[in-house]
Amino acid sequence: MRPNHVIVPVILLFLFMLSGCTHIIRRMGYKVTSELPPPICNLVFWKNGDIDTTCYRIIGVVKLKDSGFSTRCSEIDALEILRREGCRIAADVVNVIDEERSDISSSCYRVKAQLLQKICVEEVTDAEVIGGQYEYNVDSSSVAGRVSEDQSRTRIIRIVEYSILAFLASLLCINVLL
Repeated sequence: MRPNHVIVPVILLFLFMLSGCTHIIRRMGYKVTSELPPPICNLVFWKNGDIDTTCYRIIGVVKLKDSGFSTRCSEIDALEILRREGCRIAADVVNVIDEERSDISSSCYRVKAQLLQKICVEEVTDAEVIGGQYEYNVDSSSVAGRVSEDQSRTRIIRIVEYSILAFLASLLCINVLL
């Protein structure tokens, strides 16, 4: 009778770990007032862009972190969250200032970005806004290539994680049965 009391929680824990979540969204300097983004939103993505404070102001910072055993936390997912966050507060630019790809400490793509709003009066063309060296390549094939590399790395990490979990669960079951 006693082994069932331990085995059921172990199985539930294992199933919980298999079911993943998305990123944890940490918002700084702004609050989301609507769950729906505006119908038209043309955001530009920068990477470590220098901010010209005469033309842009930071209206918020968003940080996407790993929520634990997450499964929907690739760069593609993160860019969509950043786009949605920027659109919700009428940002013009998402400036990615820190990013961490999947590694041994996390299988998720983690990122921190500034949400910028254009405040200068003069018209700025797309080429000037992007700033060349600051352009963040969000082309679908480029992102897909980076995500594929991350998934290969993540696959190995997941195998190790689940192997350790299975080993610990078997030790627990053996101890309970003895």
